[in-house]
This record gives sequence, structure tokens and C-alpha cells, in this order.
Amino acid sequence: MKVSNTDQQAVFDYYYNLDNNRKKDFLCSTVKTSPVDRHRSSEGKRPKTISCFYYLPTDSGEIRVCQNFLCRTLAISKKIVSHALEHKNALGKFVPPNLQSERKPGNKTSDDRENLVREHINSFPRVEAHYCRANSTASYLGAELNISEMYRLYTTDFCPQRNITNPVTKSVYRRIFVNDFNIRFFLPKKDQCSTCNAYYAADGEHQAALKPEWE
Repeated sequence: MKVSNTDQQAVFDYYYNLDNNRKKDFLCSTVKTSPVDRHRSSEGKRPKTISCFYYLPTDSGEIRVCQNFLCRTLAISKKIVSHALEHKNALGKFVPPNLQSERKPGNKTSDDRENLVREHINSFPRVEAHYCRANSTASYLGAELNISEMYRLYTTDFCPQRNITNPVTKSVYRRIFVNDFNIRFFLPKKDQCSTCNAYYAADGEHQAALKPEWE
């Protein structure tokens, strides 16, 4: 199946609306790898251990392309793709080199403390994209939130309620948010719906009254 010019333009526009780290996330998501079945020796070169397969998201699903086609579509060099893949973590996301350095320090945060941070992040209601799903698997938080505000709520609300006397640092909270979650702030305009927005913003009886229309 060929990628149409319309699909190429849509991918191009989507890519350039992302910030730098999310662009790297997107590049990581376009590449799938598998172990090499047969190793061919080449003098002076290290044997290839994995094969890379490149895919572009379209309205009709992912279409496999070559690396050159991917780079031409996004107007980027192969070096940019390689850099993204070099810093891809086990979850398939890009981890900036400056954050990788703090992933396993000598005084590594305990798993229990990190799990409490994940529990706090998961406590915020999220909305999945509907119309952007072809190009993104991200979910979204309200525009009033950001990592600094979430960390403030973690230290002033969540930790006192749980009798946590040693909250993780903001840098650790940010690392967990960036590495372990695919969350963005503020749903894209083309994916917003006044009915859904009103429902998610309501609470209690007001939300219950809106639920039939929302469903």
C-alpha cells in the first residue's frame, strides 16, 4: 500500500506541531525492530544484530516504508532518527540523555517510593484522543495542570494524606512522568468536544446529570 501525498502532509504537519522530545517519541514509535535471523559477516564491520522496520501512521493504519521515505516525509536526516533510537527506553519512548544519567544513581529512589509517584500521577483523570488516534496514543490532562503543579499537589496533598515524610524530589517526579507515561497537557483543538469537556469539568451531581448526554 502506498502512502498518499495527503497522508504524507498530515504526518509532516503533526510532527512539526510537537516539541523536540515528543518528536523523538514519534520517531521511536515509527520504528519496530526484530532480531536478525541470519548474520552475514562483512570485513571490518560489526555483525548486525537487529533489523529495523519503519512505519508511517495514516487514517487507514500503519504503512511500512523505508528509512529514506520516512526521512523525506519529515524533512529530517537519518542522524536524527538514529539519535532517537539510541535513547529509546524499554517502553519505546525517547529518554533525553540528561535524564538517562539520573535513571540509576547510587542513591536510587526505592521502587515503593516510585510506585507511589505513579499512583499519584494515575489519580488525575485523563482523556484519550479520538480523532488524533491515528497519529498518537497519548492521553491528555487539563490545561490547568503541568508537572510543577502536579508535583506541588503531590507534596502538599498526597504525601500528607499518606503520611509520606520523604517525598521524592521534583526531578525524580519529572523523570517518572516523562519516562513511564505518555501524557500531554491540553487536548488538541481538533479533538475537543464541548459535551465531553463539560462532562470532564463537572463533578458530583452535575456530572451525573450530564452523563446520559455524554454517553
